[in-house]
Amino acid sequence: MKSILFLILFAGTINAAYSQKHKEYYADGTLKEAGKYKEEKPVGKWLFYYQNGEVLAEGKYKNGEKVGIWNYYHETKTLMETGNFVEGKKDGEWISYHDNGKVMSQGAFLLGEETGVWRYYYRLGILKSEGQFDEGAQVGVWSYYYENGQMKETGLWKENKNHGVWKFYYEDGILKKTGSWNLGIQEGVWSYYNALGNLEERGEWKNGKAEGLWEYYFPAGKLKEAGRWQSGTQTGEWTYYYGNGFVKMRGNWTDGFNVDIWSYYYENGNIQKTGERANGHEIGLWTYYHQNGNKKEEVNFSSNGVETGVWKKYHENGNLAQEGEWIAGKQNGRWKYYNEKGTFVEEGYWKDGNQNGVWLYYYDSGKLKNQGNWEMGVQSGEWMYYYANGKLMEHGFWKDGKQDGKWIFYHENGKKQREGKFRNSDRYGEWKEFNLSGIYTESKYY
Repeated sequence: MKSILFLILFAGTINAAYSQKHKEYYADGTLKEAGKYKEEKPVGKWLFYYQNGEVLAEGKYKNGEKVGIWNYYHETKTLMETGNFVEGKKDGEWISYHDNGKVMSQGAFLLGEETGVWRYYYRLGILKSEGQFDEGAQVGVWSYYYENGQMKETGLWKENKNHGVWKFYYEDGILKKTGSWNLGIQEGVWSYYNALGNLEERGEWKNGKAEGLWEYYFPAGKLKEAGRWQSGTQTGEWTYYYGNGFVKMRGNWTDGFNVDIWSYYYENGNIQKTGERANGHEIGLWTYYHQNGNKKEEVNFSSNGVETGVWKKYHENGNLAQEGEWIAGKQNGRWKYYNEKGTFVEEGYWKDGNQNGVWLYYYDSGKLKNQGNWEMGVQSGEWMYYYANGKLMEHGFWKDGKQDGKWIFYHENGKKQREGKFRNSDRYGEWKEFNLSGIYTESKYY
């Protein structure tokens, strides 16, 4: 009896050494997982928990590998996923669920890899996609759907990559685009359509890059632009159109930049401007035109696209409107301005893009209208203003772009009309009024 009892106790001691209970807890003391280890491997039934105490997963281990049916749960206690394991790998049918109990996906595994037909569903149970797997790779025709049940896209998979012809649709069932893939790379002619079903663009892909002639269309179906691509880069002549079919602009591309002569047109078909481009910007002489075909501007650009040299602008009737010089992208030096009749009406100096120095302004008759000084774009110093008959109208001082100090105004007959002072362009102090004979009549105070 003593020998038998010893053997039983000894066997129990050995079993305890090789089969140990295991529990692990979250930082707040809540149970995280519970099971057994044997020879440092999980065995038997195991339970895993969320931090709120609800079961996360349950199933069995054998020799450290998952076996049999395993169930996984949402925190809301509803089943999230269930299926069978063989030697630690998913095998047989598996089903996953949304937290509302509706099926999310359903299909089979073979030793850990998806196989056969699989289907995926939206939360409300509407089919989302379906197709086949072979050794874990998508193969054959796959179809994808919108939540309203309409087809979203469909096409072949090969070696787990898009392959062959694919079609894509809008939610109302209208074709969105279609073309071919070669093992995940776009290849061949692709066509793209707008929501009305009209062709939006069409062109060829080669090794995943745009190649050859491409055409782009307005929503109503008329051609919008057309040109060629080479290895994903625009090349050669491209033509762009207005919706009425007239050319909008035309020119060449090289290495992704506008080059050579480009011409732009008004919607009535008349030339708008023309000149040379390089590296995506204007260079050299450019000529602009009014819609009636008369010249509008003659402008020059440096090699890096900055305004330079003498510029001339013209009125719509063809008469010169203004002329002057640009240096490093800014107006500089003396500029002259003319009215539509060709009469000289304004002249002055620019410095680094700002009016600077004395400026003179004239009536269409050629008589002086006003004159004064600018300091880097701000009126400054004494200014004189004249009636068309040549008589002085007013004169006074500007400071930092505002009227400042004493100003005197005159009647058209040359007699004094009023006088007073400005501060920051506001009248202040005593202002005196005079009649047509220049006789003082009254004072106002501000």
